[in-house]
Amino acid sequence: TSTSGNRQMAEKTLDVFGRIDIFHANAGVAPFRDVLTSSELDVTNTVDVNLVGAIYGCATVLPVMTSQKQGVILLTASIAAFVGDPSVPVYSATKGGLVALCKSLAVRHGPDGIRCNTICPGDVVTTMLESYLARESDPAAARREMESRYPLRRLAEPADIAKLAVFLCSDDAAWITGADYVIDG
Repeated sequence: TSTSGNRQMAEKTLDVFGRIDIFHANAGVAPFRDVLTSSELDVTNTVDVNLVGAIYGCATVLPVMTSQKQGVILLTASIAAFVGDPSVPVYSATKGGLVALCKSLAVRHGPDGIRCNTICPGDVVTTMLESYLARESDPAAARREMESRYPLRRLAEPADIAKLAVFLCSDDAAWITGADYVIDG
């Protein structure tokens, strides 16, 4: 969430590898509260982790990628960027911000040989999702209900999302930039 933290990440990467080919902003937090009940700390932390950190990360790696005339920026947004999710409005706003950031970076830095795309997952079995389900009176029933809303009748596993990330960062996706990839089963 800080310029110094992102600078340390970039410096360490350059020390070890001598270049930065891929930057994947994949951090995310979601306070499961309405805007009326979200505290100032909830809002600030969510915006800082989900959006500000990604902006600082991009600003840190872009000069390196520009000098290389090559690079891939991948932002993990969410389907919440496109639909109204009443349980995570602040999270949704930050993920919408990542979608807009992606488009701007793709247009601005495409001529520099840099591609930028977003992955927009549905519900993925992560610690964050498990925390959400644990708040329910019957977590197993809540999970079954959530799974029933998906045509594939399951939640995504992290590997499902990782496969798309690997593709978008590969040369097989060399003609793809400024795109939002919904991966929601």
